[in-house]
Amino acid sequence: MEKTSFAIENLGPCKVLSPINLSTVEGDFRANYVKPNQCIRYDLDESRDEHSKTLKSGRDPILLEKAGPRELIYFSPQHVNAGICTCGGLCPGLNDVIRAVVRCLYSRYGVTRIRGVRYGFKGFLSDQNFGTMDLTPEL
Repeated sequence: MEKTSFAIENLGPCKVLSPINLSTVEGDFRANYVKPNQCIRYDLDESRDEHSKTLKSGRDPILLEKAGPRELIYFSPQHVNAGICTCGGLCPGLNDVIRAVVRCLYSRYGVTRIRGVRYGFKGFLSDQNFGTMDLTPEL
């Protein structure tokens, strides 16, 4: 069986302080930033015993970087032009997800240039001439 690589190239050091004000203290009853080295196991069905056996055998378990807000980020939100693209098919609840992403980017991070790509991946094709759509919390 071929081993899957989930390695992600690093964009360099994160130097911009996040505009989201979270806690760096565990147990203070406030939401915390995700630490840069936090990971989760890829195989969630693997029991603790199987995970321990993997570690003891010298094999590295497949780990994924944990998602969530970081204390330091790569880009200044004032300079970000965010784009949201879906696959273009029907997906109940997707509009709510897009709405939440736009509201979070706008209100919490201060990103004010957010665009939606029309008609999924087809929207990236210049010959389709669909253009993008500005997204705001009001829209």
